[in-house]
Amino acid sequence: MKVTTPAGTATSAANFYAPPIINGFTPSHGVVGTIVTLTGTNFLGASAVQFNGLNATSFTVVNNGSIQVSVPSGAQTGPIKVIAPAGSYTTVTDFVLDYRSDLAVTITDAPDRSRREQSRVHDLRPEQRGRTPAPSCVFNQLPAVLSDAQVCLYGPGRLRHERKHPHCEPGTIPSVSVASVTLTVTPTNIGTIYDSANAVSGYIDPVSSNNFGSAVTIVEPLPLLSISRASNNQVRVSWAAGLSNYSLQYKNALPTNNAWLSNSAVPVLTNNQNVITEPATNTRRFYRLIR
Repeated sequence: MKVTTPAGTATSAANFYAPPIINGFTPSHGVVGTIVTLTGTNFLGASAVQFNGLNATSFTVVNNGSIQVSVPSGAQTGPIKVIAPAGSYTTVTDFVLDYRSDLAVTITDAPDRSRREQSRVHDLRPEQRGRTPAPSCVFNQLPAVLSDAQVCLYGPGRLRHERKHPHCEPGTIPSVSVASVTLTVTPTNIGTIYDSANAVSGYIDPVSSNNFGSAVTIVEPLPLLSISRASNNQVRVSWAAGLSNYSLQYKNALPTNNAWLSNSAVPVLTNNQNVITEPATNTRRFYRLIR
């Protein structure tokens, strides 16, 4: 401050400060570490710059009308505030944080071939490849048939049923880490089951193409043989058509040193059963299915 009189001029040793005013800032959005330039007046002597209440750890007062500040780790979308000797100023417009969750999903199932009503385990591996935690993660399109033994593992995660579309909420996945969601699935029908999961979080995902994972499981009927009399001189041997990867073998005696022999007869598909007809002789014969 300077005062001029007829006898001369006097200048104060200390500065006079007016309340700061922010006229604008650029860019209007970004990620942690983005350099934001504030323009306005009365920035000299500024002691803090805050993003939605969080102090920036690095900023430079370029001059009385400009500040350059780095977006601090942990900042959330909200207004920017400058604190100076004569007061503070908070923007009406929010600075938007463009947090990213680069999720990638893989699914494995074991056993890959199972039987009806036999439990199998699905291991879902969501990986957060981004440098910030991925909040509010949700897995959709999980297997529709889940047993009472299902488990959703990871932090505060939980499994929810919504009719035929259950989903898992594993919560927040830390940066550059892999979570594990384990589901026990009990199939109720034979055939091929196509299971899939799609992961999303509360942040934008720059590579959404790897957010989807799938697994294919073959559910087989029980490997049971049925032997019955077809006529006076024939026997009928049959097994479920769904056991396509099984073959029929036989032997004439059960001692272990007697080798099992492959049955060369070609089965005929009848009423969803593989059927062969063998001549009935006085020779004893034992059959088995083998994979």
